[in-house]
Amino acid sequence: MHVCHLCGVNEARYRCPVCGRLICAACSGNGACAACRPLTAPPAGGHPTTNATASQGGGDGPSSDADGVVTASGVNGQVTVYRETVVIKRKGGLAFLTQGLKGDKTIQIRQISSVQFRRAGSITNGYIQFAFQGGLETKGGLFDAVSDENSVMFTSVQQPMFERVKAAVEGRLSEATSATPTAPTSSVADEIAKLAVLLDNELITREEFEHKKRQLLGL
Repeated sequence: MHVCHLCGVNEARYRCPVCGRLICAACSGNGACAACRPLTAPPAGGHPTTNATASQGGGDGPSSDADGVVTASGVNGQVTVYRETVVIKRKGGLAFLTQGLKGDKTIQIRQISSVQFRRAGSITNGYIQFAFQGGLETKGGLFDAVSDENSVMFTSVQQPMFERVKAAVEGRLSEATSATPTAPTSSVADEIAKLAVLLDNELITREEFEHKKRQLLGL
């Protein structure tokens, strides 16, 4: 049984269409989870929009769809989160200046070890950075993030959508971890049966067999 990622108590029967996390019925009001609901609510007197905030990086606006795909456009690139991959696209003049002629980069979500997130300030950009085994991400903060192939910068206006990108990736990582099957443990009866085989083959003594059996039975 999967447990709701928000309340941590109820059984998760739904998936948030925004961040992809598994949630229970109580936390799934209007489809989206409680954490993402404010971002999907329509403005007063209006209708919900998928391009609520225009990108200042010259790309497409932020969007998400019913399949849980989340896209955010930043200052020097665009990040799209799919079910199993994260795709970083470089668009605009600043992307060319900082990244050159690099093409799209696809990262397998299961290979991501962490998501670094620095919030934008009043006069400084923030950034999101994906770290993974074998990756070439830099460790020098915002200055190095400008040219890091695994990072995308964003303004304070663009930040809410990148927060949704971060939540979507972490939700998929958590889901992948919880879905990983664990190796079945041997039962006490199986272990005693193995000891009996060793005894029959005279590889252990009767005393050793009885001693180990009592340990397994907790006697």
